[in-house]
Amino acid sequence: MINYIKLSVIAVFSLLLIEGYVLKFELLPRKPYKQRTVITTITKQTVEGVKSENAQLASVTTTLIPSGKRDGKGVPLYDLTYDEITMETRQGEHILIVHSDTNRLRKVDPTSVILSQIVKKPFQASIDSAGFIREVYKLEGIVKAATVSASGIAEVYAKQYSESFGDNGLAKNLEMVTQIWPDTVVNIGDSWTNTQYTPTGLPIILENQYTLTEIKDGIGILDVNSSVKTDYENNTMNLDGMNATYTLKGHRKGRMAFEVSTGWVIEAELNDEIEGRMEIAPSFQIPEGMTIPIELENSILVHAL
Repeated sequence: MINYIKLSVIAVFSLLLIEGYVLKFELLPRKPYKQRTVITTITKQTVEGVKSENAQLASVTTTLIPSGKRDGKGVPLYDLTYDEITMETRQGEHILIVHSDTNRLRKVDPTSVILSQIVKKPFQASIDSAGFIREVYKLEGIVKAATVSASGIAEVYAKQYSESFGDNGLAKNLEMVTQIWPDTVVNIGDSWTNTQYTPTGLPIILENQYTLTEIKDGIGILDVNSSVKTDYENNTMNLDGMNATYTLKGHRKGRMAFEVSTGWVIEAELNDEIEGRMEIAPSFQIPEGMTIPIELENSILVHAL
């Protein structure tokens, strides 16, 4: 009898140890989910001893609606739209604002015209339970059509807008707060890792660590602690006809609040501190080339609406 009681206690204790939370991205069918992501980047540079600072802000509001359907591989399909896109650049006293709602602008610029033709256009994506975007449908066509048709914008710029708002841009923006779930049962205090690219426009890769710190009233809290390294496959880009190569490193810290039942992030705050250099190759403009030390601060805010 004593041995039986001991075995029962051990069995119950073992069961308690394996109990935990299965966290996954699984939104309720046909319910709209809206989210705004605001990314602010402050760049500090030193050129020939002269320090400069500029700030860029990008705000994107996206709506997802689980269609209740699946693709050919059984992955859930979501109906999506970009609802609003705003970008702002500040350098000294100079401020440039572009907006997808051209009615808000005193003077309509070609970039705002492009953005106005991207928003409110439906497309689809298949997103698995880990929050990974498997495939995007119709979005590239929307972005290319908007880019080519805009007055004064040549087709060569289609790639630039595709990277920001096409399939890759969508994936980098959304997966930052969807592709965060482990493939194992977790308990409070557990940590797991993944690797992500970023929607900041910088050639960096994030090695993320998430720690589940709290669950209360159906809302979970994740602490985020990430290392930043250079994406060497994409770290050279064209800047006004010059090839610029970035070498960067740093870290990210932040937190996320999410619905435990669906894996939907309702609030997130992430902060990056990054340093490195930009090497400009010799060219007609700069015959000897140039190396520019840079510091970057990113603030990423996500809110469910």
